Amino acid sequence: MSIRDEMPIREIQSSTTSQVSMASLILEELVQAIEFSELVGDEGEVAGLTPIQRKVWERYKAQTVQFARDMMMVSGDIGELERRAGV
Repeated sequence: MSIRDEMPIREIQSSTTSQVSMASLILEELVQAIEFSELVGDEGEVAGLTPIQRKVWERYKAQTVQFARDMMMVSGDIGELERRAGV
């Protein structure tokens, strides 16, 4: 699954909070940079990384997605709140 599929950018962009809207612009740029980095490697991976570096890269991507979801949650997105609550 690509990072774009995991990122809730569309939901963040629809927020009326200016801070959250600014975050969506930053997240979109991050997604584009991650996608570009993975284009140059084999099988969607960044070229030339050691196994440990790949683990750190995957952790970075997961943390970026988590940040986006946290931004939705703190902006009061009911869908994200329900997802977190397991409802």
